[in-house]
Amino acid sequence: MEIEVPDRLQIGGFLYNVVCSPEEDAYLKERGWWGRYEEGTLTCSVRSDAGAQLMGATLIEEISHAIEVVYAGKQLDHEDLKDLAQGWFQVLEQLGVRLVKRKIPVA
Repeated sequence: MEIEVPDRLQIGGFLYNVVCSPEEDAYLKERGWWGRYEEGTLTCSVRSDAGAQLMGATLIEEISHAIEVVYAGKQLDHEDLKDLAQGWFQVLEQLGVRLVKRKIPVA
């Protein structure tokens, strides 16, 4: 079952933008990244050309960064957070649940 992540996601009272767009793709590709979390702009993003599993894993990781900042005050090491996100990804995949984000078309 695919669950589409909305354009805006509330985490602990903060409204985060969840982005998948050609402009963001260019930014991420320049850096060799599949996604990013930006605390200053409250943004989580994922590249639109990621395969289904990679997109799901990346969304979970980037959203996990936001959850960690809001609820744990940046106490986790980046690698520890990535490991937790990968664990959640595996559990959700086993349950048949995958997060997806549709690309916003160019206007």
